[in-house]
Amino acid sequence: MPLDAASPEVPLTVASSSQSLFTTSTPQLFPELYRMIVEFLVDSKDDPKVINKALCSLARTSRTWQIEAERVLYRTITFPHGERYASRINRVLNDRAAEYVEHLSIKSLNISIERIRLTRSSTQLPFHRMRKLKSLTLPDTRTHVSALRPLLKLVNDTLPRDILREFSAPLLILTSKELHFLRKQTRLLELHTTRIPQDLALMHKFAPLLQSVTIKGEKMKHSILLFNFRPILSLRFDLQFCHRLDATDVLPQNCIKVLMLSSCSAPTARILDFLDLRIKDCPHVRYLSFYLNLGRESHQISTTLVLDPLVNKLDQLRALEAVQIHFEHPFMSRAAITQFFQNHTSRTLRSLLLVFQSSKTAAGPVELRQEIEGQPGWITIQNANEAEWSENWKRRAMDDGL
Repeated sequence: MPLDAASPEVPLTVASSSQSLFTTSTPQLFPELYRMIVEFLVDSKDDPKVINKALCSLARTSRTWQIEAERVLYRTITFPHGERYASRINRVLNDRAAEYVEHLSIKSLNISIERIRLTRSSTQLPFHRMRKLKSLTLPDTRTHVSALRPLLKLVNDTLPRDILREFSAPLLILTSKELHFLRKQTRLLELHTTRIPQDLALMHKFAPLLQSVTIKGEKMKHSILLFNFRPILSLRFDLQFCHRLDATDVLPQNCIKVLMLSSCSAPTARILDFLDLRIKDCPHVRYLSFYLNLGRESHQISTTLVLDPLVNKLDQLRALEAVQIHFEHPFMSRAAITQFFQNHTSRTLRSLLLVFQSSKTAAGPVELRQEIEGQPGWITIQNANEAEWSENWKRRAMDDGL
C-alpha cells in the first residue's frame, strides 16, 4: 500500500534526530521484530492516513521505532516544490531520511514563480544520498519550467548512477542537456514523457533495457527511434489533441505486448485506422486499451459504422487476450453495447472490459470473461474492478511464461 509523505502530518510530526524525544525507556525486542511489526501495519487494510498517523506515533516512542517507521514513511513521497512546508520535509530528508526514498514525485503547485524562487534555497533535495531511488516523477505542468531548471541541474549533478527504474515527466518538454542524467541510468525500464530528443533515442547505450514507454502529445514518428535496439513490451499513447494522432506512422519491428491509446478526443474513424495499422506492425499484442466515442448516433448507425468494423479489426489481432474499451457518454445504451459484444466478440479473446463514462449512472465497468477458453459462453461480471483487471491482464500479457 503506497504511503504519501507529502501531507504535513507525516514528515512534520517526526522530529529531527537532534531533538530529545525519547524520555522513557522502551522494552527491547529482537531487532527483526521491529521491522516485521511495521511491515504488518503497512500491509493492513486500514486507510493510508490512519497508517501514517500510527507510524508517526511509533516514530516518537524510541530511536529504533523511529528508524523503522521513517523507513516506511519516506519510502514513497510527494515533494511539494515551492510550498512553505517543503523546506521542513527537505530538512528531514537531508538529516536522515533520504536513504529510505524509493519513489519520489515532485509537484509544482499553482503558485507564483517568485514564490518558487524564494523557497529554492531551502529545497535542495539530497539526491546524492537517495541510493534506493527507483522512480522519479517531475511536475506535470508546462508552467514554471525555468524555475525548475535549478532542480534539473541538481538531478543531473548529483543523482547516483544506475538506480532509476522509472522516469516520468508527463508534460515537460525537456532538452537533451536537461535529460543528460538519463544517460547514466542504464537500468531504466519505464519512460513516460512528452518527447525524447533525437540524439538520446539514437544512442545505443541510452536505456538499453527499456520495456515500457508512454508518449504524450507527440506524433509517433518523433519517438519511433526508441524501438531500435530496445526490448519495448508496453507502449502507451497519451495524446491530448486528436490532430496529433498520425495514423499513418508505422512502427518498426517490435515485440509490443501491451498497447494503450488514451485519447478520448480522437475521432472514431482515426481510432479504427490506428488499429488497422497495429494489425500489421504489432502482431504480438496481448492487451489493448483505448477510448471510443460513439457520439449521438443511433444504435443501428453505431453498430454498422463503428462496432462491426471494430470487432473485425480485433479479430485480426491474433495474439490478443484482453481488451479494455472506454465509452465516452454513448447515446447507445449500456445494455445494448454489452449485448453486442456478447454476440459478436471473438472466442479467442479471454476477457473484455467495457467502461462506461456517463453522468447518468455511477455503475461500474462490465467484464465479459470466457467461461472455458475457446468455447462458447461468456460470464458477465457487473461492476468489475477496473484497476485490478487492468493490472492483472497487463502483467499476464508481459509474462512470456503464459
